[in-house]
Amino acid sequence: MRCVLVLLCWTAVVQATPQIDLIVYGPGDDVWSRFGHCAIRIGGEAGRAYSYGYADFAADGFLWRYLRRDARFALHSRTWVDELEVYSQRDRTIVVMPIALTDREATWIADRLRQPLTYRYEHQTDNCATRVRDLIDEACGSAFSRSARARERIPLGDSDGRGYATYRDFTRDAMSGSPFVSMVCDFIGGPNQDRVLTRWEWMYLPENLRELTEVAQAQLVYQRTGPALRGEVSPWRWLLPFVLVAVAVALGSRWARWMAATVAGLLGGIVWTLVAVSNIDDYAWNENAILFWPTDLLLLSGKGRRYLQLRLAVLVGYAFLKAATTWFPQRNLTFLAGATALIATLLWSMTRRERRPTVAAVEG
Repeated sequence: MRCVLVLLCWTAVVQATPQIDLIVYGPGDDVWSRFGHCAIRIGGEAGRAYSYGYADFAADGFLWRYLRRDARFALHSRTWVDELEVYSQRDRTIVVMPIALTDREATWIADRLRQPLTYRYEHQTDNCATRVRDLIDEACGSAFSRSARARERIPLGDSDGRGYATYRDFTRDAMSGSPFVSMVCDFIGGPNQDRVLTRWEWMYLPENLRELTEVAQAQLVYQRTGPALRGEVSPWRWLLPFVLVAVAVALGSRWARWMAATVAGLLGGIVWTLVAVSNIDDYAWNENAILFWPTDLLLLSGKGRRYLQLRLAVLVGYAFLKAATTWFPQRNLTFLAGATALIATLLWSMTRRERRPTVAAVEG
């Protein structure tokens, strides 16, 4: 009789232990979904999916709070049936991967996820993937973070084995299917984007959380059927618009001179504003603020030769220090070349126009 009671108690404990799975969603058509997403499923196919990173993007002042690192995001849950329907309708690949946990660890995670939570979001250091990573690591007594440190010498990469090692590498890859958005992300991302990541930081991407799971037991639940969302990563193609405007300026086009001053001034306004107001590491400092100045808009008046001489001297000095020292690590050679082309041709064009009356007077 005692054996029967023990067996019944053991069965009840086994049944009470929640099944914990990691759910990884592939990128979607929306730009904001290009990095993928992840969730934790509790209770198998009859259970619920819990994921971090939900917010009201249309709320008043959301962009300002985001730039100030004060945007509030929340833990969200819904049934796995509803979750599966939502993401399959969005044509996003869904992979379920079991996580090897003890009964105590699984129960601790389930209890933690059932508690309401809001937090200050940061797109690389406190996002949907890092929250899951840290939650599992805390449940396991820091076993995963210790393992990551022990494997630090192993080269990083993406799921296809490409040797990416920085935030900029992964951002360029994620946005490569949308060239304009990719260029914007590359422009507003400062030198923090070029810091080589540790293996622990590398798991800020949902697809890299595979290191926390039993990859061999991964189950493909849904496969995207739409076109590929990633293309060739070639930042030098962003130089073409600058070159075209510079050539037009050199040919004497008044419209091109106006365009060059407007582009340089607006780009300067964007990057200087981000540096001034944001306390996010990516935006708090940006070497592109040396390349483009908001005051370039003053060139719309058609005057400012001395100003252009100063601008060109700054660009040449920056390029020299960038090549000769390690003071400026940001990978922004495309924008350096573009800014130099605009400023140099504007200066050449303005100098040529100012000299024309003198030549005419001499001939007269």
